[in-house]
Amino acid sequence: MVIDGVSRKLVEDAGCGVYVEPENPETFAKIVVEYADKPLKELHRMGDLGYKFAKQNFDRYVLAKKYIKKLATLNQ
Repeated sequence: MVIDGVSRKLVEDAGCGVYVEPENPETFAKIVVEYADKPLKELHRMGDLGYKFAKQNFDRYVLAKKYIKKLATLNQ
């Protein structure tokens, strides 16, 4: 991730990547090599973490269910 701010926090919270300063090509290259050397199982695990995080936090169906549940508790 080379975008700081909210996007960086989302990736870090999900555990599916790391932040690299865009002005630092040496660190970026180092991280790319580190990820290229990671076992495929670890990369798949990170991808799964990112998918699950996105599904839980951005899927419209999931968000609608949470919203409806919240509204139901307010009406009691």
